[in-house]
Amino acid sequence: MTALILLVIFLLSSLWIIYPYGQVESYWMFNLVAILAFSIQSFLVSIAAKRLKNSENKQSFIKLIFTNMALRIVISAILIGAYFYIIRPDNGIFVLSFIAVYIGFTVYETYVLDNIARS
Repeated sequence: MTALILLVIFLLSSLWIIYPYGQVESYWMFNLVAILAFSIQSFLVSIAAKRLKNSENKQSFIKLIFTNMALRIVISAILIGAYFYIIRPDNGIFVLSFIAVYIGFTVYETYVLDNIARS
């Protein structure tokens, strides 16, 4: 949980440096929604992984990881699609910061799930 909080603080700080608040407000809102959605997903996946690691069905942990990956892709597609539909940006530059958020949470979950699997 501490690592998740540190990740969120790091991402928000990085976004603050890249997009000072108010300068590109729609990018901020988009990334805040992405950080919130991915934080909730990461928290729930870590809870599920802790419960499944000692399951008799060893495939359940692997299924959780693959389901999580697919869900993250679906959430990303929905967020990007909604942003394009609602905001109608002139360019796709907002995707760069979104990719940074996506990679940050992917690295975090890899670290957490690896630690859970090894314990």
